[in-house]
Amino acid sequence: MRVAWSGTLRVAATPQELFTYLADVPRHGDWATTLERITRIRAGHDDAGGVGARYRTSERVALGGREWMIATICEVRELVPGECIAWTAHPVPRVGWATLRFTFTPTPDGSDAGGTLLTQTVTEVYPPPISWLLRLTMNLTPATVERQLAQSLARLGATLATRPWEWERDPGATAQQR
Repeated sequence: MRVAWSGTLRVAATPQELFTYLADVPRHGDWATTLERITRIRAGHDDAGGVGARYRTSERVALGGREWMIATICEVRELVPGECIAWTAHPVPRVGWATLRFTFTPTPDGSDAGGTLLTQTVTEVYPPPISWLLRLTMNLTPATVERQLAQSLARLGATLATRPWEWERDPGATAQQR
């Protein structure tokens, strides 16, 4: 099974503001609909969360009429300030050659307001027999994956509307915003 999905949001922020927020991978828990926990297990090339950084995640996924806890390893593959953030992921334990690639690309929207179009592109590949097993046990289909990705992108849009990169700088921010 192969899923290639893309969605775009218009955000009232600069590409650099979005890049800074999205490059902070542990902050993905602010909006990712399935993410329960994310822990950095290896620093990147800049001794922080840069290219090469690895994270272990725990995700709660509702599929096939029940909830599943899934662990993944994510690795930051590309960080181009203001232009691109990309990472790959695979399940733990690594089953077959299942691979996922996520990319965020912020581009100026060309408006006088200085907004940004944020495009998320996701490619997921589950080769047989893993794809058959996922379909039988979890009812995982391309339509299910695409629906979850769209929900997560919508939640990201709602989160970005609150300008989360400003929360730490705003002493009046509520605990929920932090």
